[in-house]
Parts: sequence; structure tokens; C-alpha cells
Amino acid sequence: MEDVEEALWKHWTLVKTWAMRGTLHLLSSNSLSTYIAALRTRYNLHGEKISYRIGRDLKT
Repeated sequence: MEDVEEALWKHWTLVKTWAMRGTLHLLSSNSLSTYIAALRTRYNLHGEKISYRIGRDLKT
């Protein structure tokens, strides 16, 4: 447990985040940007679907 705390708070090699299904996960700080980019794509597509359903165009 001490190693995890050091990785989180001292070395910043781990990051706490709500990664999947709304549960807390520890991710490598090196892979966090990749994870965020993947989520951004997913949520952008989801937002476009919602906007289409309510008659709004996100590109204008």
C-alpha cells in the first residue's frame, strides 16, 4: 500500500480516475492522455447523436 501511495502522491506515476462504469480506477500517468483521447471521441459521438435527435447541428 505504501508503494501505491508513493506512486500517487510522490512520483505521480499513478492517477486516480473514474475510468469505466463510474468506478474508481488507478491508471498509469503515462497512459492517461490516451485514455482521455479515447473517451473524448466516444463522448463527442454520443453528443452528436443527441444533438441529431433534438434537431441541432454541432458543426454550425
